[in-house]
Amino acid sequence: SMVEEEDGDGRSDVLFVDPAILDREERELCFQYARTLALMRGEHQVLYVSPTPTVIRALSLACVKLTNPDYKVKGDVAIIDRLADAFYDQLPASHVDALAKRYDDLVEASKDGHAEQWMRAVELSIDRAGLLLCDDLETAARMASSTEPLALEEGLTPKERVAQLFRYGASESYFAARTHLGLVI
Repeated sequence: SMVEEEDGDGRSDVLFVDPAILDREERELCFQYARTLALMRGEHQVLYVSPTPTVIRALSLACVKLTNPDYKVKGDVAIIDRLADAFYDQLPASHVDALAKRYDDLVEASKDGHAEQWMRAVELSIDRAGLLLCDDLETAARMASSTEPLALEEGLTPKERVAQLFRYGASESYFAARTHLGLVI
């Protein structure tokens, strides 16, 4: 559905809302909003563009190839070369230099299994953000078990996600994060 509101200067603000959201409890909304905001972190935004480990690995390899053209790539070399060429054409030199400084990290990230591991870590991170803001383990567990995982191919199972939330919810780092955010414990 669409909500339209005039803001006093003759312009209208339009907000599109999923009608199902209207049936959610406040804590569920907090959980979902926190997950969404956590995904907007710069290092997580690649998941909007390439939500599969294969594509993330190809992007990492293209960055490696961009910073070291002699690097011997395994896999679909033509696609990786095209990606590296596109990066070369589109990225400012300062960004390429920044990537070159992270060359060893990019090589490590492009190895088999690392993209999947990273995606699982992001999943846990955004679930934890949801728990931090909703401050209700039961709600967070229900939402985590019913929210589709990011890494569809090799993501965490709902049971694993809930178990991780329970561990985090009882940890010192959870209470420290809530205190740091100024949230009442």
